[in-house]
Amino acid sequence: MSTLQSGLIERSKQGDIRALARLINNTLETKGIKAYLSRSDMELTVTLEAMEVIQQQRILNWLERSFESLDIPAIALVKVRHQQVGQAALLWAAEFELHPISSIAPTQQKLQQSPSEQPIAEPDEGAIVKTAMASSADPKALAPLPYNLSTGLLTLKTCFINPFALPEICERLRRRTAFNLGWNLGLIYMLGVFVGLNRLGVTFFLPKLSLLMLTLSTFLGFVVAHYLIRKVLRGQGSIEGDVFIIGATLMLTGVCTLITSFLGIGNTEIITVLLLFYIIYSVLMLYVGCVRISKIRPTFAPLATGITIVLGAYLTKVMVSFALSNTPTESLF
Repeated sequence: MSTLQSGLIERSKQGDIRALARLINNTLETKGIKAYLSRSDMELTVTLEAMEVIQQQRILNWLERSFESLDIPAIALVKVRHQQVGQAALLWAAEFELHPISSIAPTQQKLQQSPSEQPIAEPDEGAIVKTAMASSADPKALAPLPYNLSTGLLTLKTCFINPFALPEICERLRRRTAFNLGWNLGLIYMLGVFVGLNRLGVTFFLPKLSLLMLTLSTFLGFVVAHYLIRKVLRGQGSIEGDVFIIGATLMLTGVCTLITSFLGIGNTEIITVLLLFYIIYSVLMLYVGCVRISKIRPTFAPLATGITIVLGAYLTKVMVSFALSNTPTESLF
């Protein structure tokens, strides 16, 4: 169990709702479910949102077992509600007791249940308290991460070591911070490609200004592509999240191009391994961003990943062609 996981468990046992929400969502978000928690005295309300209808009894059993494992003295009654994303009406509601209270009778009430319910996979034995999450985030605080060098380095480290933890970092960023970090990662991509291709002698065939247009257009093209796909598939993310995802994904391109320029074209075996690493990590990072940052339905996330790549490449071609056609030849250097 990671240090962060242990810290979240201890804070949850003390009644910290934000820590408890993180702990629950670490498991549920991988299944396309988002949990929102609110507390009134000793009553906790858990609102579950998902694109699919959640099987009531299985999720209730999992939640009850998880809360019993945590043994939170400050919470006596848990009320669970389920609604689909974008819908105000409840599909079902239920509640269960954690500690005996004479004035509270344990009841379960089902408001509506579709016959086409899609069950979620029940977590492994031990529920939340044994769900490990690898993350390099600071375990001592859940406060928003500031826009500074430490946060930037943490993001870079996570990109290379554990892309699955990027959503946890993004959740702790204010929108403006996520936007700025995304642009910074994009600048690393642009600088890496520009310097790398210059070292490889590509500017002999492609003018430097055209190369700068290419890198900037690629970044903007992929951001627009991801934004459009998220809107079409009704994702719940934001434009700041789109910039963060694309910046992190393309940053790998810049780093790999720069490394290749130092290795030289002759090191084909090492460059092949580097290329495979880049492809796998880039697609994985884009997929994780689609599911957990842009909140695109997991069923459509692979399609969204593929279309983002194809549409981004096409938009890049369109923007570069337009820019070059409107740039005087003598201005290219």
